[in-house]
Amino acid sequence: MKYVALMLSSVLVGVFLASLGIVNSYIYVLIALLILGFMTEIGNINENLLIQRITPENTRGRVFALRSTIDDSLRPFSYAFAGIMATFFSLKSLFLVFGIITSILGIFYLFIPYQMKKRNVS
Repeated sequence: MKYVALMLSSVLVGVFLASLGIVNSYIYVLIALLILGFMTEIGNINENLLIQRITPENTRGRVFALRSTIDDSLRPFSYAFAGIMATFFSLKSLFLVFGIITSILGIFYLFIPYQMKKRNVS
């Protein structure tokens, strides 16, 4: 139960992302984007904390550098993919579908501690 904030933030990001595909209110979109940014940062902070706790001190810099390199190198591909998807589908449907996918993955993340405890993995 140590990393529940990381898992719950994934679920909430998915819920608010999906809601952007449903709602037409400008004020709601601003509030939802504010909450999305906040929840994303909660997830990132907990993810960095998790990596710091698991990674040995002498390799921590390399692990974070590799993570940053992978993130930065895949970003252009995600932008290209999003652009291609936006030409075929409406933005509302994309927000809805990817929000639902993110929420489902977040729900699966919630079961990870249970499975680790069940298998006696620490």
